[in-house]
Amino acid sequence: MEPQFHLLLEHFETPQQLLDAVTCCEDCVVLMKQLATSRPRYSNAELNASDSHSEVHELVDPVVVTSGETKRLRESVNSITILLEETKHAVSVVKETRQSVKSRKEHNVERTKEAFNTLRNVIDEREEQIRTDIVTAADKRERALKLQLENLLLLWTQLQNCLELMKKAREDTVAVSELVRRRKILERRQNHLFLMMRKSRLEPVMKEQPKVEYENTENLCLEVIRFGRFVCEVTIPEATMNREVTIIIDLQDAQYDIGDSESNKLKVSVTTKTGEAVVVKLVKDVGDKKFAVLFTPRAPENHSLAVIVNGNQIPGSPYRIPVVLRDYSKMSENDCSQVVTHFGGHKFGCLFDVAIGPSEEVLVIDNTNHCVIVFDCSLNLQTVIGQGEGVSRLVHPIGLAVSKDGVVAISDWGRNHQVKKYSLQGKVLSINSGDNMDKNYCPKGLAYHNEVLYVVDEGNCKVLIFYDNAMPFAFGSRGSTGQLHPGQFLSPSRIAISKSDVIVITDCDGGYINFFSLTGNFISRTECENPLAVTVSPDGHIIAGCEYGPNIKVWGPDHLLINQFGDKGSHKGEFHGIRGIAINSTGTIYVVEWNNKRLQIISNT
Repeated sequence: MEPQFHLLLEHFETPQQLLDAVTCCEDCVVLMKQLATSRPRYSNAELNASDSHSEVHELVDPVVVTSGETKRLRESVNSITILLEETKHAVSVVKETRQSVKSRKEHNVERTKEAFNTLRNVIDEREEQIRTDIVTAADKRERALKLQLENLLLLWTQLQNCLELMKKAREDTVAVSELVRRRKILERRQNHLFLMMRKSRLEPVMKEQPKVEYENTENLCLEVIRFGRFVCEVTIPEATMNREVTIIIDLQDAQYDIGDSESNKLKVSVTTKTGEAVVVKLVKDVGDKKFAVLFTPRAPENHSLAVIVNGNQIPGSPYRIPVVLRDYSKMSENDCSQVVTHFGGHKFGCLFDVAIGPSEEVLVIDNTNHCVIVFDCSLNLQTVIGQGEGVSRLVHPIGLAVSKDGVVAISDWGRNHQVKKYSLQGKVLSINSGDNMDKNYCPKGLAYHNEVLYVVDEGNCKVLIFYDNAMPFAFGSRGSTGQLHPGQFLSPSRIAISKSDVIVITDCDGGYINFFSLTGNFISRTECENPLAVTVSPDGHIIAGCEYGPNIKVWGPDHLLINQFGDKGSHKGEFHGIRGIAINSTGTIYVVEWNNKRLQIISNT
């Protein structure tokens, strides 16, 4: 039935046309049924036998149908009836389909309306939420801005207060200076009046103001301290540690009476920078009202000299006495007191660096024997580091540094350019591999400052600062020959750090000794031909070992050259291939030589 239904639907464009056709077919079926059910009055034979045409019309009905045609008509009626049933069925299907489509359409419309309403509600809620969030964020931002504004106003107020305080302090400073000036004038007038009273009562006419005198002794290191009627003059040069200092106090023209009683006795005291008292020997009657004070400084730091008469300090007291570790300006090759070429029955190989331990140990890198040799302060062998097996073995040690806690850092070019840390007994503490470092990483010179390790990366022309185990902070860059800007290097090698927190770095090919702050800020530099080693004394003097003579050069704390000595050679006091230099707390200098394969000691005598 379905194929015929589809064939039937192909002839109609709309369902209405199909309904009209069905109605027409029903009418036809009714008519044909009437024709099929009507019985003929005469048979065909009788019709054929009749000759008269008019008679036939009279004998039959207006519709005359033969028996064959009746059969065919019945068959057609049956077919049409079947087709009509199919058509009715199709129409009912179409009606049902249209009803289903209509109901689905209405359902979809309802669903669409519901979805639209839901979406609209969501959009409204979201819009309201966004509006609320914007208002909240704006309120927060406004509160934050208000808080920042209040902080700025507070800072501005504090700044204004600071400015007022600075202005007031400046005014106070001016006032204090004026008061000091007036006080000096009053003291001078008081001294003058006192002397005039004594002159009028007891003393003859005063002599002219005496000149500054000096004590002509070999031990004299300080100029005479003198004060008289109107003025106090003090000029004190540097003293040297462990050498006796003589100070002459001239009271010849002073208004003080010096006697043996406790009330008018001259008292002198010397203290170190930390307040520790120094033993003082007071010698009287050096001259007319002249007194000699002798003491021996034991530390390279400023000392204070207090002079008390009649229970009060004299004008200018206490006096500052600078003390240096040794007299660097007089140091020469004649001070080379000892040469060491062996350790534990073995000869030194090529020595590459030297460092001082926390207990005055002397550590030397022997590159040929792949080890670090540890001596005590008397150069007795203590231990040898790096001759074990596995990770503890050194392959090509090149740089050395020792912390205050006795941690020995060694740069080793043999295994991926590592920096290894050992104890003074030779136990491996840690290994910093160069795998994660920059390309061309070549650690060479090392230095400790407050347990922070500074490493000279010769391959990349920079200095690395290792804080704990974090990635290092770096400063410095590679320069070019003939155009080396401040902070740039050509071949940095050795590093040292002073007590005043100044980093000193040698640049052999660049021909400079560079000075930086602890954070890597460039300070200054001084020219030096091929510096290969450097150290800083406890009193701030810079001592460098150079490839060509003079091999030893000394700069003061102001970075000015004060001495140089040493020629190329193999005798005592001569140097060839300096690679490391160090100084201990007593001023003894240790120099290691690559070519001569020895350790020279420049003693502080």
